[in-house]
Order: sequence, then C-alpha cells, then structure tokens
Amino acid sequence: MADALTISVTDTGIGLPEGSLVSVFAMFSQVKSGHDRSESGPGIGLALAKGLLELHGGKIQAKSEGVGRGSEFLVRLPLHTIDIPRRKEASLAQGENQVMRRVLIADDNEDAAESLATLLRLDGHDVKVAHDGAEALAYFEEGQPEVAILDIGMPGLDGYGVARRIRQGSLGRAVTLIAVTGWGQDNDKAKARAAGFNHHFTKPVEPERLCELLRAAGPKE
Repeated sequence: MADALTISVTDTGIGLPEGSLVSVFAMFSQVKSGHDRSESGPGIGLALAKGLLELHGGKIQAKSEGVGRGSEFLVRLPLHTIDIPRRKEASLAQGENQVMRRVLIADDNEDAAESLATLLRLDGHDVKVAHDGAEALAYFEEGQPEVAILDIGMPGLDGYGVARRIRQGSLGRAVTLIAVTGWGQDNDKAKARAAGFNHHFTKPVEPERLCELLRAAGPKE
C-alpha cells in the first residue's frame, strides 16, 4: 500500500531551464521568458507552497525538459499520521535560541507582502503589514517592531525614506532594518547602509535565510 499521496500538475508553458529547477522555489524567484510579461507574479507562491508542504511532512519538486517545453510539479504528502515537530521545538532540540519577533513588512505589492507575512508567521513571528511608507511609519510607532523588512521601491515615501525617519526617532535605534529589493548593485547597498539599513537582500531571497536572520536579530543594547 502506498504511504504517500502524489499529485502531478503539468502545463505547456514557458518551461524551466535546468538551473532553475531548484532555485524556482526561492523567495521572489521568477523565471524570465523570451519576452517581458507585464503581469508576472511576485515570485512567492512556490516558496509558500514549499514551506506549507514541509510543515506537513511533504515536499514539492519541479521538472521540465527545458525552455518552451512546459513544466511539471510533483507534490508528495504522507498518508499516514506522522509526528512533525514544530519549528520552535525542532530548533530548541538543535540548540538554537528560537524566539518570536515583532516584525513589520512594508511593500506596495500586496500579494508579495501578505505571502511573506504568512511564511514568517509560520515560523512563529508576530507580523504586521503596511503597503506604503506612511502606513509603515504609523505601524512602527504603534507596534514598536524589533525587525522591519522594507521594500525600497515603494511610491511616495520609499524604503530609504522610511528607514531614515525610523532611525531619527528614539524608538529606531534598536530595530533591525532589512532592505528587500531587486536592486543589488554596490551603490544600491551603499545607499541602504547610508539610510540606516542593517541588511540588504536582493531578490530572490531564500526564505530560510530570512528566517535565520530573524532568529538572530533582536533589540540592541
């Protein structure tokens, strides 16, 4: 008797190059087609699916014969009852100091912000979401987060501006500021440091890298 349920989802779309079969599950990952697509997604859905499946003891795998030849995604879930330790319990068993962080996410892409928030909540964090700079500052004053993850390219008050204003206040001295952006040149990283960011992540970002940083982050003396 089979001990796992396997679901196969196939399409005849743009396909995947061999080098993307693993990286496609990274946060914000997007595979470029031969022409730009103005309505492409935020690149979080597969990362979220992978995280949810792993929480239930399952896994997901991508297959493709190459660009232009479609893709197949295999989802496997155990049929029998298994004991999946919570991430906090597993981390403590491994000697990690797993704690819950108060996290603020600011991104004008609502799908991206909410999907990232879901992933971080699965890791045990208390997450608030803002969709513009002004809202991010209001949430910061109200919730006093320990970590703020800011998109740089927000219209109006961008991530740099939000970071500067946070650092100017007394409550902004201890917070860990993380820039998550598609801009990854050296001058972009320098601008982020000058604005007060502690970390600069260029998309796509591995969810586990971000979760590890949150576990290590916290109020500074």
